[in-house]
Amino acid sequence: MRTFSPRRRPARRNLRAFAHGTRGSISVEYALWTTMFGVAFTLIADLTSVFTANTEMWHVGQDAARRLSVAEMGVQEAESFVRDALAPRFGPSRRPPLPRFGAPVIRNGTGLARTPF
Repeated sequence: MRTFSPRRRPARRNLRAFAHGTRGSISVEYALWTTMFGVAFTLIADLTSVFTANTEMWHVGQDAARRLSVAEMGVQEAESFVRDALAPRFGPSRRPPLPRFGAPVIRNGTGLARTPF
């Protein structure tokens, strides 16, 4: 049984033919442009979600501050209100509760604050 091998050209001629050929150039351009547009749209969507989350946090903070100022709720209630309002979007808070107003704060040199009780 005889096997047939493809006709071989010198490497320089293959490179020259590849560099001057236009076959498949539309596919390459399509792939390049599609990638760039995909990255641009992904960045736009990501920034939109970041600004939406920022706006939502500001609104919840303003609402809690307004309720505190008219004595509709106390400090602990306002803190739990903010945590509960933001939990559906950002998940449950993993941070320890904030220190109460007027409680002494101990700084331990690591940038973390803790209360003595």
